[in-house]
Amino acid sequence: MFLIEQAVNGGETGALRPDIPMGHEGRVVGFDPRGYPIVRQGWKTVEQVVAELNAKYPGPVTGVPLGVDIIRADRDSR
Repeated sequence: MFLIEQAVNGGETGALRPDIPMGHEGRVVGFDPRGYPIVRQGWKTVEQVVAELNAKYPGPVTGVPLGVDIIRADRDSR
């Protein structure tokens, strides 16, 4: 559908999703198993991603077992 839409519009693509305004579709980087386009909306540097995660999760998670403790318990139960 993407290729047909592109051909009909003379290279101009319409919005791939109705919630994305025209001109902000991103770039199709592949297709999922159902044939729907995988659209890259933009990119971020590693530093930007880390800063966003640090802002969203400022402290360590508490009140849950550590992964190492879960693995140790599983290993010791054998």
